[in-house]
Amino acid sequence: MFPILLATKAAEIHGRVALFDPTGQIVEPFQQRLTPEAFAERKEQQSRDAAEAISDAVGVELPADLDVAAGPRDVSTFAVELLEADTDLDQIKASLWRGSGSDDSLTALVVVDSQAIEPDAEGEYGSYEIYHKPRLDPRHISRISSAVEAAIRSSRIEAADLGVAEDKLRRIFRVSPTVKREVTEHGERRSLGELKFLVSFGFMILIFIPVIMGGQFLLTTMVEEKSNRVVEVLLSAVSAQQLMTGKILGQLVVGLSILLIYGTIGGGALVAFGLSHLIGPLNLISLLVFFLIAYCTIASFMAAIGSAVNDFREAQALQTPVMMVLMLPYLLAFPITANPSSAFSTIVSFVPIINPFAMMLRITSHEPPPYWQIGLSIAIGIATAALALRLAAKVFRIGLLLHGKPPNFATLIRWVRMA
Repeated sequence: MFPILLATKAAEIHGRVALFDPTGQIVEPFQQRLTPEAFAERKEQQSRDAAEAISDAVGVELPADLDVAAGPRDVSTFAVELLEADTDLDQIKASLWRGSGSDDSLTALVVVDSQAIEPDAEGEYGSYEIYHKPRLDPRHISRISSAVEAAIRSSRIEAADLGVAEDKLRRIFRVSPTVKREVTEHGERRSLGELKFLVSFGFMILIFIPVIMGGQFLLTTMVEEKSNRVVEVLLSAVSAQQLMTGKILGQLVVGLSILLIYGTIGGGALVAFGLSHLIGPLNLISLLVFFLIAYCTIASFMAAIGSAVNDFREAQALQTPVMMVLMLPYLLAFPITANPSSAFSTIVSFVPIINPFAMMLRITSHEPPPYWQIGLSIAIGIATAALALRLAAKVFRIGLLLHGKPPNFATLIRWVRMA
């Protein structure tokens, strides 16, 4: 069982639940399903069902002892009080908030429809309503609600006189493939299903996280050093071009370390689940190449912005467009991986700035692009990074020693033309 370190349980309570049941068939199964033992058993069943669903969806056989719903056990208890048919429900509802501060106050009121068990003339079933006291933990509400639904469901099956137990009926309606494998030229292997999308998205994230972290740190250090006049001392020893190059290369080492750490964790998980065939040489080489391209491009923009402003508030206004552009791969991830060979996916993988992320999605998808498209995307990326470095160097050279009114984009363009 995987340890869930951050799992928390709802605050333990010992409450009372009022039940208005005109059918007369809900109270006993409802009370049975509200016990801590029944709740724990239901969580275990839900965990097994979820594990089976995940296995069917992504094509990975999860360990038998994996509890996807792991967490501390809820030992709260609820006493069920059956209301009479002539009970004033409005008065009961009022007592929920009037006595909400006391320990022995009513916790919830469940009102079952008269047609909840036996359908009407048109074959339609009724449902139920639930009212609870203010600020009740949503997990307790969910526990009460699930107990009502389970009690109604079992009572319906019993009333229908199908002659089939509820557990057996659930197994009858559960259908999943016993074999789901893809056939390749090297033989059969486990079908990936939706896992392929997750793997492609994971490769893109491996580029995105180090690039964002490195760019933000580069911008932060530039703003701090400029506001503290440290750059004036540094420029006495090196040129502006050397200073910018050194900062970008220094932060590149940090980005590569982050990429290595996260990549090792992700690769280890794939190997543990028997999916090591997803980590091919082309994927690893492309990951490194497109990371370098994306980093050099974004780091150039961040270095230029950091050198042009005097504080972080001014930097936010200039870096917002850059961050908005970087959000595009998130929005385009699903359509690209769903149809990686479409005209849209192909065009996006050649768009400067975002092409490293888009092409990484295509390379790791179920239908990788031809090599010439990968080469063309790399060439466009290198050209974009070189242009970004050149433009950033011009802004860096002028803005590094300037103080006063923060520049706008028009001013930055003018600096590029001047330099």
